[in-house]
Amino acid sequence: MKDWNRSLKVGDYVFSKYRKDNFLYRVIEIHKQYIDANDIKYYPGIYGAHNIGDEKPPIVTIQRAFDLSVDYNSNKKKFKKSTLNIFYIMPFEEKMLIDHIKRLSDALYIIRNSP
Repeated sequence: MKDWNRSLKVGDYVFSKYRKDNFLYRVIEIHKQYIDANDIKYYPGIYGAHNIGDEKPPIVTIQRAFDLSVDYNSNKKKFKKSTLNIFYIMPFEEKMLIDHIKRLSDALYIIRNSP
């Protein structure tokens, strides 16, 4: 079983790798899960080396926090929630947003200075 980001906590900002959108989400719930007999029976390749009661990757509920898309539309439902496996969550790092702003600034510079 793959290891996961155990430092993720409620209130953290994340991106969804599952949804190909431009929203920054906020973690609102983390649902711990534990291996049971059915996991070992039906998924022996994943859980066979583990014991009943061991923790498995949690399910995370996220809520849209910010729309970072170029075609921003204030009519989009801002508070939509999604529930995903933690492997579909990418923790937000400030550098990501700074790089995004730089790419947009570079594009704007090229557009303004092209013939």
